[in-house]
Order: sequence, then structure tokens, then C-alpha cells
Amino acid sequence: MPKPVAFDIPMDENEPANEQENSSDSIVKKHPPKRLQRLEEQSKPVITAEDIEEKQRKAEERRLEIIEEKVTKAREAQQKSEKVSNQLVNRELS
Repeated sequence: MPKPVAFDIPMDENEPANEQENSSDSIVKKHPPKRLQRLEEQSKPVITAEDIEEKQRKAEERRLEIIEEKVTKAREAQQKSEKVSNQLVNRELS
């Protein structure tokens, strides 16, 4: 018959699970995985309001350029279709 197993479950995060191990002394905190160590080592750039405004300004410029390209292509397509329809009408009249 297997031996019974008991666990100490802390009711509060600050309460130690047992006398030898405190919740702040977790093995992951003592020895984090390599990928977490690399993430911690990377310096985080400080983002300012000016940076955000600059990014928004650039995004708005790109958006307007894309819209202008679409308008230009639509006009070209319309002119092309008008040209083709005029050619067909001229053939029928000839």
C-alpha cells in the first residue's frame, strides 16, 4: 500500500510553505532559465511622449501614402476601362 503524502499549502503569498523554504526563495528565482536571463539582460529603452508622437506621425504619413496609391490606381483603372469602352463604342459606330 502506498504511503500517504501531505502538503503544506500557504493561505497567503507571504506565508512560508514550510519552515525550511520561503516563497521568495524559489528555485526559478535563484536559477532562472537562460531565456529569462537573456531577457533580463536586454536593456529596455525609455519611451517618451515625443517618441510615441513621432511614431504616430510616421504611421499617419504611411497611411496617407497608401490611400493616395490606392486612389491613383483606381483612377488609372477607371481611365483604362473608359478607354476600352470608348473603343468598343467607336467600333460599333464604324
